[in-house]
Amino acid sequence: MAVASTYFRWVQPSSVILTALLFYVLTAVWLGPTLAPEAYLGPVARLLHAAHGHFSNNARQGLIATPVIHALECMVALHRCRRLGIRGATTAAWLLQTLLFGIGSLKFLLWPIDDSHQKRH
Repeated sequence: MAVASTYFRWVQPSSVILTALLFYVLTAVWLGPTLAPEAYLGPVARLLHAAHGHFSNNARQGLIATPVIHALECMVALHRCRRLGIRGATTAAWLLQTLLFGIGSLKFLLWPIDDSHQKRH
């Protein structure tokens, strides 16, 4: 599919919120009670504290693996940008967004959305 050299799609705001929330939960499970004060989070803090006791190592491994996976996704994004004829600042925007949000961003490069159908209606 041919796309404009400035083709760029922002990820959905819900994806941004979900990514931030999951990152916080993984970090809180790994590092424990210091990031989940019971005074602010109530029962959620107790759940995170219990998870820290059982899954701290898994959370650490997940936090280590996530940047590696996103870096690989950035390489795919760079390849797709070159194949689709996207250059310059737009490619940099795709790489940054893919580094932060992973497949939530990369899906727009793997399966580009044609804007011409939306503009006609």
